[in-house]
Amino acid sequence: MSSPIYEIEKLYIELLNRPAESAGMAFWLNEYNKSGGNLSGIAHAIEQSAEFQALYGGHEWTTGTGLMVQVYNNLFGHNPDMQALNTWGVKYIGALVEHTSIADLNIQMADAATGADLVYLNQRVVTALGQLGQNSAAHDAAPVEAHAAADVLLVGVHVAQDAVIF
Repeated sequence: MSSPIYEIEKLYIELLNRPAESAGMAFWLNEYNKSGGNLSGIAHAIEQSAEFQALYGGHEWTTGTGLMVQVYNNLFGHNPDMQALNTWGVKYIGALVEHTSIADLNIQMADAATGADLVYLNQRVVTALGQLGQNSAAHDAAPVEAHAAADVLLVGVHVAQDAVIF
């Protein structure tokens, strides 16, 4: 498992579609330590927040697919392909019908990411930690995939800079 700081930052992105602010990170890190490392409890607490409810719970979703497409876009920056739509749409429909946790599905979807989606998501976490001044935590505690994500995107930035210079 990655460091608690990395995992909490990832929860912010998975559940709130934004980086953690310093006070929020400190609060949830304290809760994590008090709970003996219960990330699931933190995720469910965030799911009950007004911010999460405004993002995902306050809408009258006509279909679970519409909710799923929003979550997918928030996590990966693009619309889902047909396979993802079929796989995850059914799960979100079930969650709406059965009134089960949307946060759990968001986390499951993020954890199932592969390829470019995994790179994109992990880069968001690494970038957010850098903005919090947690560069060493981001580097030292991030999963191997996040290091690959940073390398891929840093190479891309370098190329873009070279293209502008020439």
